[in-house]
Amino acid sequence: MKSREVPIDSLRVTQLFLSRDKIRGVESWLRGKEQLHIPVLRVGGELFCLDGHTRLFVARRMGIETCYVFEYPDSLALAGFYGLFIRWCDRERVLRVSDLRRRTVSAERYRKNWELPCRLIREGFPA
Repeated sequence: MKSREVPIDSLRVTQLFLSRDKIRGVESWLRGKEQLHIPVLRVGGELFCLDGHTRLFVARRMGIETCYVFEYPDSLALAGFYGLFIRWCDRERVLRVSDLRRRTVSAERYRKNWELPCRLIREGFPA
């Protein structure tokens, strides 16, 4: 897949929380936008992050303004699955990477409030 450079602030998120431990981990190795290759899905004209939320958050704190994205083909199953997370983020008004600043939590709370619900959703979603 071909990647292209986009402003980080133009991307929508599909995640409600960030783990402080994961943030510290990324801070230890992230040095520049060259390390930011983010899978995205286009829905309704907007690009949604499928992964890399913590990397993008740390990058913005470091003053990095752009990243590289590669767009998944418009897969109905993928859009349906991520549609759940998009609606969840819309409802909670967590739309951009900057909105995650007020959603950084302990590793334990991250597991309980994000990883566990996500696992239950994935298990109930047809492959």
